[in-house]
Amino acid sequence: MKDKGYRVLVVDDDLEMCGLLSDVLKGEGFSAITTHDSLEASKILKKEEFDIIITDLKMKGLKGLDLLEETRRVSPLTPVIIITAFGTIESAIQAMKMGAYDYITKPFQMDEFILTVRKALENRFLKKEV
Repeated sequence: MKDKGYRVLVVDDDLEMCGLLSDVLKGEGFSAITTHDSLEASKILKKEEFDIIITDLKMKGLKGLDLLEETRRVSPLTPVIIITAFGTIESAIQAMKMGAYDYITKPFQMDEFILTVRKALENRFLKKEV
């Protein structure tokens, strides 16, 4: 699978993490749009289509699970990856039950992160074919 042109929305209130993920994704050939404001992310989700959403779990305004729920409504086939520094078994189970593609705790290895993104995209396109 070629990664050219796949649109990724990255939402994290940590500006450094947002920038890092954007740089890594762009380095892999993805088109990464970032925002550190979850309310802005909600507006963007309603206007634009993305191939994958990556969101932090705990943020001011909307939480990652709120964005997950909104993504399920406006774009049900778009995979959502939840990232967090405050991971618990309970929040991981809740995210997966709500339809998250994956739940990754910080810190994480970037090569594993990119592999997860690629698998999520693959899964999305398989679902679209069906």
